Amino acid sequence: MGLDSVELLLEVEETFDISIPDEEVCQISTVGELHKSILEKMRTKGSLTGCGTQKSFYKLRRTLTNCFADDRCKIRTHTPTEEIFPLTNRKKLWKQFRQNIDLRIPDLQRPSWLICVLGVPLICLLVVLLLKLCVLIGWQWGIASTFLVFILLLYLLTIATRPLAVVFPSDSTTLGKLARSLLRMNFAKITQGEHTDSEAWNILCSIIAEQIGVKPEVIKPESSFVKDLHLD
Repeated sequence: MGLDSVELLLEVEETFDISIPDEEVCQISTVGELHKSILEKMRTKGSLTGCGTQKSFYKLRRTLTNCFADDRCKIRTHTPTEEIFPLTNRKKLWKQFRQNIDLRIPDLQRPSWLICVLGVPLICLLVVLLLKLCVLIGWQWGIASTFLVFILLLYLLTIATRPLAVVFPSDSTTLGKLARSLLRMNFAKITQGEHTDSEAWNILCSIIAEQIGVKPEVIKPESSFVKDLHLD
């Protein structure tokens, strides 16, 4: 089992709050077989009948109402998340929301334009540095030194741009999307054993899509992890 497979398995076990034995993992070759294994493990905890998405949204609405004294009437699935978390103090409100909801929540992201603004000059700088170092100390030491400089600059930029991480992920731009994202990240905790087979399937597909970089709609029950999804 490669590292990609291990990371996928760990994410599945954490999300669904189950444990799949190694000997059983070795027998799983398709997404459908993994889905079946997940359902079997979760049936021992409760019936598969509730609506996880609805529970997730109700918990979200209850937390927002209690935490920010927001009018329940304006907390709807189509409400833009930015209306509840305005840009002026978004990081503070998001931190407060994280502490009160007691669930894993998405992290705020840096704006996409920041990559272009900082990425292009950084690449140019590294190329110039690499060429000069290769002339002065040889190509092997030049490449090694440039790589170390790159790691150091990346670390410093990550720290320096942390205050700019105020953008909602694309799957959390409305409260409805945020509720689905919370369900995806805290499936077992939110549903507490009461969910449908289709919900478990959708969550599994979103985990696989995120881990290996494919669209959820291309994932089928018969999809092979190795042959179709090219998972190590």
